[in-house]
Amino acid sequence: MSTQSSTDIRKATAHEEIARRAHELWEQDDRRPGNDQKHWFEAEHQLRSVSPGEVKGIPAAGEKKKGRAA
Repeated sequence: MSTQSSTDIRKATAHEEIARRAHELWEQDDRRPGNDQKHWFEAEHQLRSVSPGEVKGIPAAGEKKKGRAA
């Protein structure tokens, strides 16, 4: 019987969250190839810099937040 430690589970969850956010950043970048590491590192930075639930809608570094004009 195999058991995972809570640390292993947290690492796997963090990896999945980073992958999900990196994918969102890639989509925001018009799915251009060749920027996978940039998107991964940006996703890591964003997820470690904000509290849970605040990541959606955060633009990548150097990107303006999209929204309606006032």
